[in-house]
Amino acid sequence: IIKEEGIEISTVMPRFALFWEYETEISIDGRNCGIVEGYDSKEEALKGHSKYVKMTKEEILKLSYLD
Repeated sequence: IIKEEGIEISTVMPRFALFWEYETEISIDGRNCGIVEGYDSKEEALKGHSKYVKMTKEEILKLSYLD
């Protein structure tokens, strides 16, 4: 999902799942900022993705990344 002002939020099954089955990553202005959360199930991933989509740009810019 592409949010306002160049923010892209992706929740995917990583190619090489080392820690979790799904992950949410955020890119800002075309730069991959990183993974913000990992999930063990599709249900958790859907809830987590929705949480990040609802955030404002200011909230997203304050996030810490896992990678």
